[in-house]
Amino acid sequence: MSARITFVGVYRFLDQICVASYSPKGDKNDEVAVKSVISSPKVFVEPGRRYTTEGSVCSVHFISDDANRVYTVVTDKAYPSRVAFAMLEEVQAKFVTKVGEKSLTAKEGSLSRTFKGSFSDVCLKYEDVKNVDKISSVQGKVDCLKTKMEENISQMLANEEKLELIGQNAQNLNAQAAVFQNRTTQLQRAMRCKALKMWFLLALVITIVLIIIIVPIVMYAKNNT
Repeated sequence: MSARITFVGVYRFLDQICVASYSPKGDKNDEVAVKSVISSPKVFVEPGRRYTTEGSVCSVHFISDDANRVYTVVTDKAYPSRVAFAMLEEVQAKFVTKVGEKSLTAKEGSLSRTFKGSFSDVCLKYEDVKNVDKISSVQGKVDCLKTKMEENISQMLANEEKLELIGQNAQNLNAQAAVFQNRTTQLQRAMRCKALKMWFLLALVITIVLIIIIVPIVMYAKNNT
């Protein structure tokens, strides 16, 4: 069975230099063909957009990034473009992580050996479209489950924070109640002391008044006797 992916490479759009490439068959014709496509005056590659050029027996798919790097893959015409672009996005992520800024000044083909293993792994993975779809389906389910778990964990943490807040508010209310009780007790004591002082003063005044009234009477009665 012939390979469905025949070439994958990374070019600099400004000078059309292929800094890294890989062909499962070791054929260089696709590299030249891709270079002629992206160097055409009619082609202007915008970051974030997807492009496909179809030939008589193959299709060239390519995307670019903000650094004007163009990621390309050559497949047979029946190969699904959605899978081709998924492959290019994976190539882009791995290439930027592994090579980074070196590609902006690298010479023609100087990064091919460095990235050969990654190119080979990606081509092998995306050669079987059905297998890729199964992986994507499983990955989608895993991502969905992961998202659901993250939501559940977030909800649990939010509920825990609410419970902690309620507990803290209850503690604050208890503390405020204790302070209020202490102040009430102190006020009651102060009022009792004040009342006792008032009764004492009143008793003293009554005693003095009685003395003032009774003593003259007693003295008068004694003198008359």
